[in-house]
Amino acid sequence: MILTVMMVVIAILINIFIAYHFKKYLNKHRVVAAVIIVLVAVSVSIEMIILGFLINLCICLIIADLIYPLIFKTKLKRPYQKVYLIGVLICSLSLSVYGIYNANNIVITNYQVSINKEFKDKKIMALSDIHLGTAVKTVDLKQLVTQAEKIKPDMIFLVGDVYDENTSSDEVDDSMKIFTQLAKSYPVYYVIGNHEVGYSSSPLKEYNILERLQLAGVNTLNDEYVEFEDINIVGRQDYKIKKRKPVEQIINGMNQNKPVILLDHQPRSLEENKKLGIDLMISGHTHAGQVFPMLPLWNLLGINEMNYGYRHDDNFNAIVSSGMGTWGFAMRTSKNCEIVVIDLISK
Repeated sequence: MILTVMMVVIAILINIFIAYHFKKYLNKHRVVAAVIIVLVAVSVSIEMIILGFLINLCICLIIADLIYPLIFKTKLKRPYQKVYLIGVLICSLSLSVYGIYNANNIVITNYQVSINKEFKDKKIMALSDIHLGTAVKTVDLKQLVTQAEKIKPDMIFLVGDVYDENTSSDEVDDSMKIFTQLAKSYPVYYVIGNHEVGYSSSPLKEYNILERLQLAGVNTLNDEYVEFEDINIVGRQDYKIKKRKPVEQIINGMNQNKPVILLDHQPRSLEENKKLGIDLMISGHTHAGQVFPMLPLWNLLGINEMNYGYRHDDNFNAIVSSGMGTWGFAMRTSKNCEIVVIDLISK
């Protein structure tokens, strides 16, 4: 319920801006207001696709407003005002069509990470922000079995937000069958994401996610570490859980002559983790902005310590995935939906 209210409030704020532009250029604001109200109502019921379009329309209007004074020195005459607006609408629609395609086209992103320790080279398959039920459906999740057969990973990491407030009970049931199948062939490790902790509802509690994943053979890591062959895997609870343990406490007593991989859904405390001797930190959460131009805007404003990609700093490495799915609506205009494959190499 809270999620729906949030979406409606966001839609209304966006639509106030859009309505201003329609009034400004067409002077038919009453008709436009009625259309906008219908679009808001519809967007709540069809996976927020209309909301995604409205966001893109708003972005295109802002960009057009910024560019317009650089090209035209005077106000456009009435016939050209309609052309101006139609051009913006076409750009918005094109961006939205691309966003829908992009959200449903999952790519493989490869990284090679070298660690200055002795161990047998490993191949990791990392998945974050699946948000099952939005862009990623059960049929897409089933493809993970096929992908894993091609990739042949030594281990699979689920780095939070596999589920969210919109995931249905049936989708959870189906996912457990898929994870059971994966866990029979590969070691699978899971950490909690902020949406699993929940906002209006908690999938973690409502669907007994941890207990059911454990029954499926998935290793759930909650502020603890495990040794897998010749490496250490540390899993943190999500940052939203205020009582989560510090990394320093979790790794106390660990043999750090072995590589240390940290799974933490939100990319926080990178400098601290570097000082603690973490070799590789894997996160998600940011969706790489999901909607253009959020990623460059976040980077410019310093929102989040790291928003996407790979960072190497002395002996510390960090990877932030854009995620396999999307949140809110099945549309992505910033980066790709991805499965991350990491070749972990001993120097």
